[in-house]
Amino acid sequence: MNPSSHASRPISTAMSRQLIGTRGQLTSSMGTQAAQGVALGTTVNVSERPVTQQGMRGMKTAAGPSRQVQDSSYYVGVLHNKVNELEAEITELDNEVRQHNRAMNEFGGLRRRHETLLAEVRGLEGTLADYNLAMDKARASTDPAELDAYVVEFEGKNRRLAEEVDRVFVLKKQKDDETKQLERQIEALREQAQRKINALGPTELERYDGLLARSHELTRQRDEVLAKLEAAKAKEASDGGRQLSHAEAYDALSRKLARLEKDETNATEELAIWEIEDPKEALARLKQRIETQSKEVKSLDGVAKDLEEQIATTKKQIAELDAENEADGGRAKTEGEKYEKLRKRDEEMTEFIHSFDETKASTLEDQRQTQDTIVALLEHVSQGLEHENNMPSQQQLREMRDEATFKERQLESSQQTTLRLLQEKKQREAELAKIDNLDEKIQIELASLEKKMGVMRADMIEFDDLDGLRRRAAATMSALSRLLKEYQGRKETIRLQASQVSAKYEDLKAKINASEAHKTLTDLEAKLKTYAQTIFQLQEYVDTKSRQTDYKQLKENCNHLVDNLNAIAKKRNME
Repeated sequence: MNPSSHASRPISTAMSRQLIGTRGQLTSSMGTQAAQGVALGTTVNVSERPVTQQGMRGMKTAAGPSRQVQDSSYYVGVLHNKVNELEAEITELDNEVRQHNRAMNEFGGLRRRHETLLAEVRGLEGTLADYNLAMDKARASTDPAELDAYVVEFEGKNRRLAEEVDRVFVLKKQKDDETKQLERQIEALREQAQRKINALGPTELERYDGLLARSHELTRQRDEVLAKLEAAKAKEASDGGRQLSHAEAYDALSRKLARLEKDETNATEELAIWEIEDPKEALARLKQRIETQSKEVKSLDGVAKDLEEQIATTKKQIAELDAENEADGGRAKTEGEKYEKLRKRDEEMTEFIHSFDETKASTLEDQRQTQDTIVALLEHVSQGLEHENNMPSQQQLREMRDEATFKERQLESSQQTTLRLLQEKKQREAELAKIDNLDEKIQIELASLEKKMGVMRADMIEFDDLDGLRRRAAATMSALSRLLKEYQGRKETIRLQASQVSAKYEDLKAKINASEAHKTLTDLEAKLKTYAQTIFQLQEYVDTKSRQTDYKQLKENCNHLVDNLNAIAKKRNME
């Protein structure tokens, strides 16, 4: 039947009376059954209703009527559904809260259990280290008296450490009490200052604000003055490092004068040598002078070697003292070193077990090579026994040995003669090279000496003017004295200004430390540190539990076992 035909029919009286309530078995929008009533129990012929065959949610005709009557039961059903949803959500939230609380309780218990087990593990590690040390001493056949001495030494160290810890704890407690007392005093002073500020009148309060602004301005000026003072100090230090005092300048000039006088004497002697007309006598004088200078150089070399030996001896003594100090400091680390030795020995044993197959193979290969070598040696011995009948007589052997000895002596004598001749040849060649280069060296040395003489003559002319030197020295001294007095005056002025500004700065710093914001920031910083430590501990606990609940290896083993079982089953089916 076409649904549109039902829409065009008139509704009968009985049907109209039945439709006063609502449609039977009406469902809400969520699909649950609506509330029941007297009107809801009336029989309704659904096939004659002006709706589609698909129900209330199905397809509708464009001209079909909508719902005619919507009574309170419909909305009661909707409310019931919403209430049920809210109750389900509340139940779910309650379950989540209970689960969260249970997890938190379990977390606290597991955390305490973790700490207990960690302490137990650390104790067992210490016991294991003691057992390993005892086993090591037993294997090394250590005297029990030595072990008793170690025990006494460790007990003394532990006792001293405990006393030190107690002393530090008492000192910390005293410092904490002093700090709290100072904080209370600071708080009282701050409250007193605040009361005084609150008691000020408008004029005085305005004056206080002006003084506070003036304090900030002075603080800024103080910073600028301190920066200038530091720059002046740096400049003064650099000037003092570059400029010598008058006494040091006098000593430097005296040394320079002595050196120049010595150079003048040497130049005069060399000039006297070169003014000699007889070349042989001049050459002899020059050789004598060169020999004298060579002796002086050798003596200075000897002094330098002695100093080097002294330096080496001193360094050796310092190294020995450092070694002794390290040995003294190393006694305190005996326990750690023993534990490290035990650990290394355990690693060596583990490495030996892992590399046993390779070591065994290499050992077998060495045995095989040794056997081959023994076989080759036996063959060589057998060949020697075969040639025994062909050996020369004792007389022939003695003659051959004598001849070989004579030839070796001749060879050694010839080699020694050859080496000696080669050395003499090198010496003669070196002497010839020196003689060939002597003329050029003499010319170069003469030119350099002439230049030095010119410089020395100019310096002598300058040094002859003693009055001029005195005037220049006096002018320099007066200028330096004037600058020194000026810098000293500036230094005193800046020092006074800096002391005043520093006092004001300390007062302001004390006020800032006594402020409520400073205390609040300090408390927040302590809380942040506590939170960071808690987060780190929780993260460490989570990582530990993640490692303990790692199921990947177990999953791989199960998959591997299942694959093996499947392969066995397939093989049996095929058989």
